[in-house]
Amino acid sequence: MSGRIASLASAHELLLKDEIEGAAIGEIVERVLAPFMDSNGQRFSAVGPTIRLTPEVTLALSMALHELATNAIKYGALSIPEGHVTIRWDLNGNATERRLTFSWAEEDGPIVAMPTRVGFGTRMIERVLSRHIRGKAEIQYLPEGVHFVIEAPI
Repeated sequence: MSGRIASLASAHELLLKDEIEGAAIGEIVERVLAPFMDSNGQRFSAVGPTIRLTPEVTLALSMALHELATNAIKYGALSIPEGHVTIRWDLNGNATERRLTFSWAEEDGPIVAMPTRVGFGTRMIERVLSRHIRGKAEIQYLPEGVHFVIEAPI
């Protein structure tokens, strides 16, 4: 629970810098995942263009990233030294219909099995984030690692 509160605090700090525009995805990823980083910076790779999100989406994405990282540390790729998470985002489409794609892919971790119950974090990610982004936010439990995808208009 304290991790969720810290994640919200980080998101609020980003929003205080610019209450109107929200925060850039790269800033969100960096700030939220800082507590989960290893000393040599090899556990995560993150790449994508500068895309600013609304304040509401900034908060929702911050919470989702915190949940994903917490689960990766407990059960997923980050639970073993060789594990890695690749985060990518981009804009697709033309000027009138631009779409955001965002992905979190766990690699080189233990074999993943579908959870036996849906917890708060998964419900929050898939329902709340989907509503805020007006698109799809989906977690897939693939044997090679958890994969999370966002597809939304921007």
